[in-house]
Amino acid sequence: MQIQVDCMEAVDTILDGGFSATASVAIYDECNQLWKNFVAISITHCNRESNSVAHELARQTLLEKSSSVWIDDPPASIRHLLVNDVTIMSNQ
Repeated sequence: MQIQVDCMEAVDTILDGGFSATASVAIYDECNQLWKNFVAISITHCNRESNSVAHELARQTLLEKSSSVWIDDPPASIRHLLVNDVTIMSNQ
């Protein structure tokens, strides 16, 4: 699994195995539980501009005060952002 994060503090904490005195330790703890069944994990920093999908999904969740799951196609509200993120990542 390849994970790209736009928060350098979170990336550093994850790469340091959760050793930090910041709030990013909570992020590490949650991620560690989620990825323990994966064979290999790669974590890198990415620019905020190439992570607009995550920001839009977080914004929608805050506004709707609920979560959602999709199996096949992503919600129409983020399709254009997915294309934009892939384009930016391809050009890096």
